[in-house]
Amino acid sequence: MNITQLKQACEETAQIIRAQYLPPTQGSKDAEIIRLETRKTILEKDWFKKSSPVIQAQLLGLFELRDANDCIGFLQHLAHRPTIIGGVSIEEMTYLGIPAERVYGIFVQFGVKRLDDDFRFRYQFFSWRQGPYSGSKGLVLVRSEGETTHLILSVANSFAAGQSLYDLPGGFFFSPQDFSKKISGFLRETSEEIGLGPEDVEEVIDIGPIHVDPGLTNNMPTLYLALIKEPAAAKIKVGQVVNPDIREMKSYPVIIPASDLWGPEGHVLKNTNGMFARCVLAGLSLGLLKGPIS
Repeated sequence: MNITQLKQACEETAQIIRAQYLPPTQGSKDAEIIRLETRKTILEKDWFKKSSPVIQAQLLGLFELRDANDCIGFLQHLAHRPTIIGGVSIEEMTYLGIPAERVYGIFVQFGVKRLDDDFRFRYQFFSWRQGPYSGSKGLVLVRSEGETTHLILSVANSFAAGQSLYDLPGGFFFSPQDFSKKISGFLRETSEEIGLGPEDVEEVIDIGPIHVDPGLTNNMPTLYLALIKEPAAAKIKVGQVVNPDIREMKSYPVIIPASDLWGPEGHVLKNTNGMFARCVLAGLSLGLLKGPIS
């Protein structure tokens, strides 16, 4: 199977995964129509009707936010959530944590009831304002004569973790509707964060979304494998911060030999980033990376 066939097959699999786990993006439908339909669906939810007037007003107020505070992705997630999940029924929303200024994410708490014994308790989760379609990340593979010789990723300061961590280039979608432009958005972020231009990338393979931490969040960013040639890799300014976004923590690109992935001292064991691990597994599965030699 050549790269083009591989790319097409991966896209088909990714679409199946998205259909199973993610609400529809509703394509190019007018944004205000989507907003009205989503609002109507939430108003009809029993848990919304049982929530306090304060919570109801907070939630409906999110529909008025636009641009950099647009929360329609989060609201679509609420509209498409099943009321009963694993024998637990959502009874009401009991808390909605919304930042006072720019909204990046929202903290939600629901009162729930176990159906087999009516035991009542609460569940919480965090959502980016974009909902599950938060954005995209990708691992860059440097190819030479049909083989991957190196991998390009990044080291980034994480405010949430409070330290520097291995990361992958990528970033947020503006809204779920931006998903239709997902590859161009990923290439834009790759240019900003590691200095590769779209013209440097030979192919981008969609390997589907990933559940980042389903005990905490609904977040399911899309992952890619980006293939480049060695001359393009020579443009990378290793260890130098290239991202111009003043709102983002500093990061810089690193290049590792593919042979350094494996073994007790290998990068696979040193790298704690789950998205990196899934990209490596996808590369192995697709024959773009070679496994350890026993």
